[in-house]
Amino acid sequence: MPTIHYNWTRFWRRREGSSISSEGYLFVHPQFSKNVTSFDQISHIPCLVLLGEPGIGKTYALESEVKKQEDVLSITDEQVLHFNLRSFSS
Repeated sequence: MPTIHYNWTRFWRRREGSSISSEGYLFVHPQFSKNVTSFDQISHIPCLVLLGEPGIGKTYALESEVKKQEDVLSITDEQVLHFNLRSFSS
C-alpha cells in the first residue's frame, strides 16, 4: 500500500504548557496559543529537538524541513546538521 503524505502545516509546541489534548488535538487555534508555532517561526533557532509518540510523522516532518533548509542554505554555502537520535544507543 502506498504511503500518503498530506501537505498540512505541522505545528510545533514547547514541551511545557497544555495546548494539546490527550488525543493529540490542539485545544486552541495555533494563532491564539503562545506554546504552538509553525516551523517557519522557529527555524532560526540553532538547535531543535522533535519529540513525540511513534508513527506521528516526526521523521517525515524533519526530513521535509531539512530539505527546505538545505535548498535555501545551498546559496550561502551554509550547512544543515541533521541527526536521527534513533541511530544512537546512549
